[in-house]
Amino acid sequence: MSGDTFEQAIQTGWYTTQPLSGRGQIIAIHSDPPFRLVLWGDLRFELSYEMIRTILDEFFIERGRWYLLGASMTEPDPAGFGSFVRKTFPSFSPRHASVIAAILVHEGFVMFRGRRPIELKKIAGREEMERLSAEDYNG
Repeated sequence: MSGDTFEQAIQTGWYTTQPLSGRGQIIAIHSDPPFRLVLWGDLRFELSYEMIRTILDEFFIERGRWYLLGASMTEPDPAGFGSFVRKTFPSFSPRHASVIAAILVHEGFVMFRGRRPIELKKIAGREEMERLSAEDYNG
């Protein structure tokens, strides 16, 4: 995506973030309830509020625990977020998990640490989950 395209995206309610590794192309996200439209390089997909709730409820089960991102395309960690995304959302790959993790961090649902490996921890409390439910309902 060119710089002009990013300027236009920001002007129309999009926001941008970057991969947690700090490397790679900018991720552009537009919230259009009940979905987020996500653009990252040649990857374009919709991320629903229901998918985010599933991730927060079924992957980040233990509050306060650090979980591996494990989003390698060739050898994702079987206990990592990349494998969870691939198993839970069959049309998605561990590559999608990298983008989803960056969105979850940007929106305050999880935090991260490290670079190799990258670890994630759920920080979303009742208020954030209620906001997510309200956005889904209002969409």
